[in-house]
Amino acid sequence: MQRDWNSRSTGRTPSEPFAELCDIPREECLLLITSVPIGRLAVVGPNGAPYVVPVNFAVYRDRIYFRSDDGTKLTAGLAQLCTFQADVIDAYRHTGWTVLIHGRVAHAESLPAELDSWLRPGRHVLCMEPTEVSGRRIALADVPLDGRGYL
Repeated sequence: MQRDWNSRSTGRTPSEPFAELCDIPREECLLLITSVPIGRLAVVGPNGAPYVVPVNFAVYRDRIYFRSDDGTKLTAGLAQLCTFQADVIDAYRHTGWTVLIHGRVAHAESLPAELDSWLRPGRHVLCMEPTEVSGRRIALADVPLDGRGYL
């Protein structure tokens, strides 16, 4: 039996606000992405369609480092403006955040020595220099307490 996700009951009436969508400042965005091990790199693939791949990464001095073998990620990544995305979603509480970073990718000679990273071996070390950073958070709204109490 297939369940329609959009018709599920949230236990709230439509008039009750329960979450707010908030912009996240650049500095906080760059800090938030350091809390997750996997992000996604998006480029335009050779057929003109979006090509999105998961990457493990490290952040150092506001730059995103990752490794790549030969292929679309490397070829397209070096040739065009790219987008990096990372997020955390709490489906139970209906909260979370997402960060989008646009920038250029270039070869890096090596990973900075200060990075203690679990980046897997790859033929190429790449670095993304952010040109635009944006983020949004879905946070629980402040709701007045109900004086009746709870068990």
